[in-house]
Amino acid sequence: MIERALRYSAILVLLAGLAAAGTVNVELTGVGGSYATVPGTSTAVYTYPYYLSLNGTNTAVICDDFNDEVSIGETWQANQTNLGADLAANDFSGTMFGNATKYQEAAWLLSQINGTNSNDIQFALWALFDTNSTQAAQLASFDNGAAQNWLNAAAAWAGNANNLANFDFSAFAIINPDPGTQSGSLGTPQEYITETPEPVSLALLGTGLLLVGLTRKRWGLAA
Repeated sequence: MIERALRYSAILVLLAGLAAAGTVNVELTGVGGSYATVPGTSTAVYTYPYYLSLNGTNTAVICDDFNDEVSIGETWQANQTNLGADLAANDFSGTMFGNATKYQEAAWLLSQINGTNSNDIQFALWALFDTNSTQAAQLASFDNGAAQNWLNAAAAWAGNANNLANFDFSAFAIINPDPGTQSGSLGTPQEYITETPEPVSLALLGTGLLLVGLTRKRWGLAA
């Protein structure tokens, strides 16, 4: 029984490792199929969700980097950090943009996505991190300014200390590419943000797995 409990505990640790810092092997495995045109241009781009394989685990992510590019099937290595840990240590050196407030706003924006607003929030996220003010304004004008409205809402939300204190930033991870490790010829891959299983969810899952193991053990004894 103890051996079985340890086995399920090990599974829980592996799941929790998705939110931990460290180098991960990344592959862009697919896109969600949504396609949108950049305002003022004829350029059409894929938007959230993108799908990455992170050390073999397929994960839905959002892109925060408009100016770099990857192709489906391209592989690279990245530094994955937990946003909650970054904030606690006040250390964003392992991220592409190094701005705590912007990552806080990005996490909130990601948490607001539903079936109808994903393109607006994707463009808002690109505009949030774009260092070219002209291009950022262009991205924010997406959908008659709906992206800008989300940017304004994110800034207002982050300006409330109570909101920041009550939000679980540890449920988000930043996946920052390691330049030069990519298999393709498009240059440095993009940075992505993903929502990871919350600690409470992981604990409940672990408890469920443990109960399943103990139940199976009892069935084995009864047989």
